[in-house]
Amino acid sequence: AEGSMPARLVDDADGGAASSAAGQAAAQQPVAVALRAQSAGELQALLGELEPHLLDVDGASPLGFPPAAARVLLVSCGVGAPREDDLTLLQQARREGFAPALYTLNVRLDPRLGRRVRQAGVPHRGFDVFYELLDDVIGPRAAGG
Repeated sequence: AEGSMPARLVDDADGGAASSAAGQAAAQQPVAVALRAQSAGELQALLGELEPHLLDVDGASPLGFPPAAARVLLVSCGVGAPREDDLTLLQQARREGFAPALYTLNVRLDPRLGRRVRQAGVPHRGFDVFYELLDDVIGPRAAGG
């Protein structure tokens, strides 16, 4: 019963001071997200919910949604623990004007990579509950649930 599990939230970059890495940054600039999930099913479901909010590489909404609805650039996603290339892509997105954030669902960040993420100043937001991750990325109830 995933919905009954207690939420686990990790924000390695600021010790939990920010209530939402993407939410706070979205007010000023679009957010670049690297997303990792434990299973292909979780990842597919997340991508389905995020799709209306995604920007394409040119900063436009690929689905024709108004710019206010499309605030997230997905720089990488995959099944399993985050990798070094996720961090590299987030750092590049920052240089291009995006606020970077690393999101994980039911996966742990390798301690060595975690140190590199913290050193780079990239927020890591780890969740055990699907909709809490979505709320953090796109805002409460924007996912329709």
